[in-house]
Amino acid sequence: MALMALTGRRPAEIFFSAKFSLPEKKQPFPALIFAGQLKTRYAPGTSFEPYPIPVLAAPKRVLAAFERLRSIRTYPDAQRAHIGTKDALNNEVKLAFGQGDLSWKPGHLRSAYGAICCHRFKPKKHDRRHLLSRDPRTQTAAGRRRAVRRAEL
Repeated sequence: MALMALTGRRPAEIFFSAKFSLPEKKQPFPALIFAGQLKTRYAPGTSFEPYPIPVLAAPKRVLAAFERLRSIRTYPDAQRAHIGTKDALNNEVKLAFGQGDLSWKPGHLRSAYGAICCHRFKPKKHDRRHLLSRDPRTQTAAGRRRAVRRAEL
């Protein structure tokens, strides 16, 4: 759960497809190089090359935790990773974050990650939409407003 929150990655990416490494060049934010994105749907503009992502803890520490987790448990495909982790992750996220009327799900960690990254790392010359979505489906004004609302918990 912590790796999902610190990197904004999906459970199946953490347990199956993700590959992280330290960046060769200094980034303007604490970063790891990420490869293995799922659910791209081959959208125009989707990068299939590794790219830097902000992390919400020391990159070397996140990388070490990821390597420890992968040495303990991996899955042969994304579907099995999803099935094998969904119940435990749902319960853990609800216990950790679901208080009162709030009913958190693992996917909400991605929204929280996005909002925190925007708050901490966005360049001053950009508004928060700059970091929220490069997805062509959200490039309309209404789509950008929906993406911003989703990231603002």
